[in-house]
Amino acid sequence: MNLKYYSVLFSILGISFLYILTSFCRPVYVDLSEISNYEGKQVVTKGRIIEISETQYGNQIITIEYNNSTAKVFSEEKINIEYGDIIETKGKIEKYNDIFEIVVENKENIHILERWDNITLPIWQLSLEPNRYLGTNVKVKGYIDDIYNSFFHLKDLDTEHTILVSHSTKNAFYLQSGKEVIVKGLFTYEEQNLRYIIKLYDDKHGVSLRG
Repeated sequence: MNLKYYSVLFSILGISFLYILTSFCRPVYVDLSEISNYEGKQVVTKGRIIEISETQYGNQIITIEYNNSTAKVFSEEKINIEYGDIIETKGKIEKYNDIFEIVVENKENIHILERWDNITLPIWQLSLEPNRYLGTNVKVKGYIDDIYNSFFHLKDLDTEHTILVSHSTKNAFYLQSGKEVIVKGLFTYEEQNLRYIIKLYDDKHGVSLRG
């Protein structure tokens, strides 16, 4: 009987030891502003995708932003992501051309926390942190104010904030002043006109009536 109890005890102790060992080996979660302190180490971090490019070898270079800090993620495998998606990534911090980046060997180590078109933003939030969303796909809500040939003003539901939205004249028949709508488009800045604007140019973009 004593041997049986000892076997159970040792099994429990063994499982506990493995759990503790696994906890210590688990990559630490770090903010993007801190990755330079973890060169050569595995870390977990997250951010909003603001840039995506591909190398001639089929690797992806993803720029993410969080809390006004940015970092590049080098993924050896291509994954299905879009501008504005929020991702969590696990990888090794390495220095390339004097820039720290997160190197991800397996695409399974990049998880999409939230797709951009599942996040509905008020216009005032864009005006509060424009650089956070600049160059990314956004989904915003508001009501149509003034309508012109190639754009209209979208006004916040609760404040006086407005933003320009470009649109195709062939789809303008359903646009009516005062209508509440959801707009999906690319949030960008036109330097020649010194203004922020949401551009609709992709199949994923568009205007739909609320409710």
